[in-house]
Amino acid sequence: MKKFIIGGAIFTILAVFLTGFILYNHNQLPTKDDVFKGTKKMSLATNEVYSVRKIDEEWFTIIGNDTSFMIAKLEQNLIGNWELNDICSVAVNEKKEEKVDFTWVGSGNENTTDYFGQILNHEIKKILVETEDNFFEEANILEAEGLRFFFTRSDKELNLPVTIEGFSETGELIYTTYK
Repeated sequence: MKKFIIGGAIFTILAVFLTGFILYNHNQLPTKDDVFKGTKKMSLATNEVYSVRKIDEEWFTIIGNDTSFMIAKLEQNLIGNWELNDICSVAVNEKKEEKVDFTWVGSGNENTTDYFGQILNHEIKKILVETEDNFFEEANILEAEGLRFFFTRSDKELNLPVTIEGFSETGELIYTTYK
C-alpha cells in the first residue's frame, strides 16, 4: 500500500510539473531564437531572422539565407515549441545593375494562398494583389533591418495570372505585373 501511495504522489508531481511546463511554453511569444532553432534542419542555413511579428492574429517570421528571403507561419506544437509552417520563398535579387521594382512569389493550396515579395523600389508605398478576378487586397508592408517586404494571405486558390500593383505615396501606379 505504501508503494502505491508513493507511486501516486510521484505521478501527481510529474503530471503537475509537465502541465506547468506546457502551460508556460504556450504562454511564450515567439522569438528569433525559436526561429533559428526551427530552421536548423533546412537545406540552406538561415543567415538572418529579419522579423518575428503578428499579422492578422497569426505569427510570422521573415528569414533569409544567401539565395532567398522566406516568410513562414509560426505555430506552436503540442508542448508549446514554435515551428515554421507554410514557408514561402522569394529569390534574392542578384542582378543589382538591372532596375527591378520588386520580386515576388505566390504559393498556396486549395485553402490559402500567400503572396510575398521584397520591395526594391523605395518609391513604392502601397501594394495591391489581385486575389480573385477583379478583387484586389492591400498587402501588408513589412520593414525589417532596412529591407522592405510585402505579404498578404488569401483564403482563395492562387489566381492566375497574378496581378500585383505597386503605388507611390500619391497613388501613382509605379509598377504592375499585368502587361
